[in-house]
Amino acid sequence: MTYPVIIILDFLIKIKTVSVSNQNLPIKAARELTQSLITDCSRRFTVQPATQSERQATCKSSMSDSTTFEFLVAPEQLNAFSDALAALMEPSSCNQLSASNAAPSRSLVHLFHSLATGKGAACLTLIFPKDPPLREFQSDNPELRCTQPGKVAVGCFWLSCQHAQGQYTIAFTSATRSISSLMQTSISVQHVFRTLAQHTMDGRIQLINEWNETAVL
Repeated sequence: MTYPVIIILDFLIKIKTVSVSNQNLPIKAARELTQSLITDCSRRFTVQPATQSERQATCKSSMSDSTTFEFLVAPEQLNAFSDALAALMEPSSCNQLSASNAAPSRSLVHLFHSLATGKGAACLTLIFPKDPPLREFQSDNPELRCTQPGKVAVGCFWLSCQHAQGQYTIAFTSATRSISSLMQTSISVQHVFRTLAQHTMDGRIQLINEWNETAVL
């Protein structure tokens, strides 16, 4: 608060000086001189708009450190959902099952049943077409290599599954803050997950942040 007060006092002193030392100054000239003083002080007091990098930094700082995409899948949809998910998987040492298996969708169905009995979560690496946030992620994580040109491998996502009231609740949760950021900002990541939503009961993705706040993606 000190800096604005100094500017105002400086302005008042200048105005007082004008009124004392220029008593015989023509009215028009006095007005012009006064206006120039006002303009000078206003420039010094103007708050500059934030730059794009500053706005992006502020946006990132307010993002959730953890993000979950949740799907409701009927038992009769589980095979189709597994087929779609298998097509998105990148063979990796992180994956608990590999897309190079003879029948990856069947392996995923078996995994869903296993997870639904309370056996923790599985770590999956998925692939997405490049967009600016994914390119930045790839640059920061060169150890994650993708076997498909033009795509970026992201991992891991923690895959969990619950079965209740005749439906499966399948969730993908970010393992790191950078992956959480991708889930919130990458159009490519969100589009790919929306392809999975085509094989769900309501065709929607429930987004859940670290504060357990929910929204439809």
